[in-house]
Amino acid sequence: MVIHMNMYQSLGFAIAWLLVGRFIKAKFEFFQKYCIPAPIVGGFLFALISLALHVTRVLDFEFDTTLQTYWMVMFFTSVGYNAGFSILRDGGKKVFVFLAVAIVFAILQNVVAQGAARLINFSPMLAVMLGSTSFTGGFGTAASFAPIVDPENTLGALSLAVAVPTFGSLISSILGGPVGNRLIKKYGLQPSNADESVRIDESGNIIKTKKVVKKVEAVHPSFIKRLFFNPTKGREEGQEVVTVQEEVIHEASAKGEVDNSTTSSEKHLSSEKLLMSFMLLVLASGFGLFVTNHLNSLSPKFKFPIYIGAMICAAIIRNIADTSKKFKVNMDEIDALGNISLNMFLALALVSLKLWQLVSLAIPLMIILSAQIVLLYLYTRFVTFKVMGGDYDAAVITAGHIGFGFAATPNAMANMGSICEKYGYSKIAFFVVPIVGSLFIDFFNIMIIGITIGLVD
Repeated sequence: MVIHMNMYQSLGFAIAWLLVGRFIKAKFEFFQKYCIPAPIVGGFLFALISLALHVTRVLDFEFDTTLQTYWMVMFFTSVGYNAGFSILRDGGKKVFVFLAVAIVFAILQNVVAQGAARLINFSPMLAVMLGSTSFTGGFGTAASFAPIVDPENTLGALSLAVAVPTFGSLISSILGGPVGNRLIKKYGLQPSNADESVRIDESGNIIKTKKVVKKVEAVHPSFIKRLFFNPTKGREEGQEVVTVQEEVIHEASAKGEVDNSTTSSEKHLSSEKLLMSFMLLVLASGFGLFVTNHLNSLSPKFKFPIYIGAMICAAIIRNIADTSKKFKVNMDEIDALGNISLNMFLALALVSLKLWQLVSLAIPLMIILSAQIVLLYLYTRFVTFKVMGGDYDAAVITAGHIGFGFAATPNAMANMGSICEKYGYSKIAFFVVPIVGSLFIDFFNIMIIGITIGLVD
């Protein structure tokens, strides 16, 4: 028996499992610790149920995923709007250097995947899903390239798009902290500002704490005011008083949503700005299709996803706004709409999973993933750490690179938070890694993947 669902039913069914995923993620710390998005949690649970029904030949599902492409394009268009190159310029040399390090690593991930695939006679096209597509790219990028790698969804590319980033999230969280810790101990590294430290609260928020030392001054004529309002009252002149200032530098996604934000302030969104932002997303995605078609017509060897043109148009609009000052791109609203789009896209992609396609891929999958783990350790340990300066900040950045180079920016923030909680705050690391990991690497990685597919095909 097969249940067929149309476009509207498919979206409603997918959202139902998205809500289940949000509920489960909020209840179990494991999913929060390893930064597994709620659509993955709920969708994978349904995929397991679907697998059991398929194996027992009780029931199969057929979904209309027309809207999946729409939400995918909208999400990556929002990513394009994040590419404000004034941010890259203002970030200084460290940002440029780390971006270059991350780009080279993404290229090497594809080289390793293709090299290992040829050694074991594995499909080069499926091997695309075992490189930077799933690791540097994460869930969203992997799921978006699955239809290009496997148009008929018969080889298991979509299942790999879920399984591989999930594996990457676990490995990056396991390796990131220990590697950074070992570097700090081996070289006796110290943070530049001993008065600043980091703690992680019960919700997983990363909070910077700073000790402020103030000496008690002599009592002057306004002693009555000082007596009632001065926190140093009752202390002797010259005595040091230490107070602690706290600032949330990364807010955890406790409710189970996909969280790409690296800021902690609560956002108050405007309906007017939301409307304008939505129109900007539609504008860039619409005209971007012409750009994509043109790029794909230049050479039959290179295959770029449908949204690459939308990302380029969005980046152009964003940088025109930044330089001309004639209009403004409201990034809070853009990010909110992008977050909604990513949740919808992943929810629709996940309910379409066919886990039984992974059975024949188990052994080659283990071999290639093992090779990727070796690359991850060697590159971050000997390249990222050395190129970024070989100091304390570089050690924290290394832990962060393991996070987003094998999973996503939230994993990177968690890795860096665990290091800084023990040894002290790194201002440079918490500035550089989120800029590269959440704003710019996706832009370059998508082009790298497109070129890789063209060369393989």
